[in-house]
Amino acid sequence: MYKQLRKRFIAASMAGMLLVTLIVVGAINIINFANEKKQINEMLKFINSIGERPFGPAGFEPDKQRELPEGEENKDERRRWNRDDIKRDFDKIKFTDETQYTTRFFVVEFDADGEIVKTDTNSIAAIDNDRAKEIATGFYKGKAQSGRDGYYYYREYVTDNGSRFVYLDCTKEVSQSRKLLLISLGVALASLVFEFILLWFFSKKVVKPVAESVEKQKAFITDASHELKTPLTIISANTEVLEMMDEKNEWTESIRNQTVRLSKLINEMVLLAKMDEEKRELTMADFSLSAAVSETVMPFETVARNKGFEFESEIEEGIEFHGDESAVRQVVSIFMDNAMKYTGKNEAGEEKIKVSLYRKNKKARLTVFNTCEKIDRQELSRLFERFYRVDKSRSRETGGSGIGLSIVQAIADKHKGMNVKADSRSEGTIEFVAEFHC
Repeated sequence: MYKQLRKRFIAASMAGMLLVTLIVVGAINIINFANEKKQINEMLKFINSIGERPFGPAGFEPDKQRELPEGEENKDERRRWNRDDIKRDFDKIKFTDETQYTTRFFVVEFDADGEIVKTDTNSIAAIDNDRAKEIATGFYKGKAQSGRDGYYYYREYVTDNGSRFVYLDCTKEVSQSRKLLLISLGVALASLVFEFILLWFFSKKVVKPVAESVEKQKAFITDASHELKTPLTIISANTEVLEMMDEKNEWTESIRNQTVRLSKLINEMVLLAKMDEEKRELTMADFSLSAAVSETVMPFETVARNKGFEFESEIEEGIEFHGDESAVRQVVSIFMDNAMKYTGKNEAGEEKIKVSLYRKNKKARLTVFNTCEKIDRQELSRLFERFYRVDKSRSRETGGSGIGLSIVQAIADKHKGMNVKADSRSEGTIEFVAEFHC
């Protein structure tokens, strides 16, 4: 129990930490990507806004530029990116004296017929005019659109005479984003490893009091059961003596019934406590599941018919399972006992029990179905909890204690290839299902 609680504590803590870490890392990278995208879009917009002006000493069409005294044109162009009247509306861009030299891009303009009329590759070394025309032609649509091509971002702007295609090299930005992603993931992974190490050492102190408390409860149940068996035996013996000295009556019959009920409850509690023990191992072996179910169900069929219940049994032959045969038989017995106690008339007036076992693919499915009073589907998930009963008042009549299905769940947990659940496919019916991975 101690090891099991410790593992669950570590698993739950790590799951929570993993979720928080993923949220933090995701938020950091999403925010960074959003900011980066805004800056890129702002730069594309800025380049487009000065598209009518020559970008470099050569400009769009060097042969059509104004003829100015030597040095004046170049000086004007170097200052153009830092002029307040140009960058006034682009506060998201951090302009420096080096911005126009570190920003790598090319621009291609198209006329209304889709023909290239201007090309500028002066601000990029990796792409010449021919390649720029080829790229722009491949992405040209003649309308506003944008996208990404590897490390490059592009945007097409509609102009009065056609459209302008701006292609921006964002190698630095993309590389920084990828680096941030890798660093954040590395830090997150290292943090999780470090947290796991801390949890591994400190979980001992956290779980130990809980484990000790649970162990004390189990010990109390085991010890109390031994102490209770002696007075129960004496009560039972004294009841027999009273019946021998006098005839049976309702009082002695009631004492006998309650003694049997209490003895069964004690045995179930002890069994459940033993099933929870880590060292408690079932005897696993291959056996005939079909035969085990048939032999366990057979005695209940007679009892059901004597009570006036309609009884059906459909058990497929030749189904094998690897597990503890006695434990599986106990599961079937508990399901059948539960059906016997709680079968009642549904809205159609039927009182029916049906047992089926069949194989589909690599799974065998055991279903114990019975009619009953209307049951809330929300209650079904709680039926396997200890001491839980849907109708506590009826348990006094049926003798139920709410432990039987808990034992079924404990047995299923001990088998890796076994699952149990409760279901209600229609009003006034309930079925308990056990699935076996054969």
